[in-house]
Amino acid sequence: MAGFTPLLIFIASFVNKNSYWETTKFDIACGIISVFAIILWIVFGNFELAVLFAVVADIAASLPTIFKAWKFPETETVTVFITSLIVGLMTLPSIPRFTIIDSSFQVYLIVINLILIFAILRKRLLF
Repeated sequence: MAGFTPLLIFIASFVNKNSYWETTKFDIACGIISVFAIILWIVFGNFELAVLFAVVADIAASLPTIFKAWKFPETETVTVFITSLIVGLMTLPSIPRFTIIDSSFQVYLIVINLILIFAILRKRLLF
């Protein structure tokens, strides 16, 4: 589900006539790192490595959005990230053991959403 909302946004960007996006070399590099991490995840088939590679893949995929939100916060909708944060927080009680393997991806999702929310709202919060 962590990738479902970004997928919907990506699809909507083709339908919305007012949407604008530009693919940069940085975006392509992040995409390559993300795909490479997913391939490693599949190849190794090790649960611990799978979690690590899932986090690495998501970080690489998230970096362009973080940078865009920092430079142009008005182009992002904070509601999406607040909703994702709430979902991440609500998932925490379902984690059976708070080990790095069992909780790292959920904790990462909470942290990344907090970063994105701050990037979008920082000008309003600090000025």
